[in-house]
Amino acid sequence: MASLKGKTFVITGATGRQGSAVVRHLLKEGACVKALTRDPNSKRAQQLTALAAKLVTGDMCNPVALTTLFQGAAGIYSVQISRGAWKEGCPFSNACIYVPHVHWR
Repeated sequence: MASLKGKTFVITGATGRQGSAVVRHLLKEGACVKALTRDPNSKRAQQLTALAAKLVTGDMCNPVALTTLFQGAAGIYSVQISRGAWKEGCPFSNACIYVPHVHWR
């Protein structure tokens, strides 16, 4: 597996079960992680901060903010299982067009 050290990854749903597991794995491998969250003051978000993840408050429906967030990222991991997933999907997919690796479920 290629080294992840120093590469930046954006994780949406970072405080959830799958997202937080991805954050922990990437940090363990030496990657830089931008953890997208709706509530940076939540207990789960603060746990990610303690692990050295950079918390980013964001809106999945704001393509300009997403494009800025995704700039320079080596990859994105996103699980969108909410009722608004379809509504959120289009701005998300448009914003990550130049990111080399995207995992989206």
